[in-house]
Amino acid sequence: MKTKLIVAVVIMALVVVATYAFGKLTPKDLAQYPECLHCGMSRKVCAHTRMTVEYTDGTRRAECGIHCLLADLVEQPGRQPKRILAADYNDHKLADAQKSWWVRYDNAVECRGSKIMLAFRTEHGADDFIVSFGGRKFTFDEALRLTYLDIEAERKGAHAKTIRN
Repeated sequence: MKTKLIVAVVIMALVVVATYAFGKLTPKDLAQYPECLHCGMSRKVCAHTRMTVEYTDGTRRAECGIHCLLADLVEQPGRQPKRILAADYNDHKLADAQKSWWVRYDNAVECRGSKIMLAFRTEHGADDFIVSFGGRKFTFDEALRLTYLDIEAERKGAHAKTIRN
């Protein structure tokens, strides 16, 4: 009986410690916004591509990646972003998106289809990734422009499919 009680107490203590540790290890933005506010995708699954935006009116949004962030910005043209943060691919910590280096990487296994943009806090991090996996390096403004062109191509493709059907 004492053994069962001790085992139960140890298990409960481990559960409490694990719950506390998980809460401490989960970045604040993932705890606050577990799903993309644009598409509903789990931001934890795509923690390496997630982004947050703070607008000049003080409101905040959190997206799974640059594709959803840009779609959100396009759908709300009157709102001005004050600060945009992007997860560094290597350590998943949020960094200034404007100062980050972006790599366009083609891989169907990753989030949001085959063409994704990955952010790197340092140019060296982006270069190391390109050497190992391929891709092209861009500034944030260039990454936004290319993502916008991808969104437009998707819309035109969807429109053409609708007309054919």
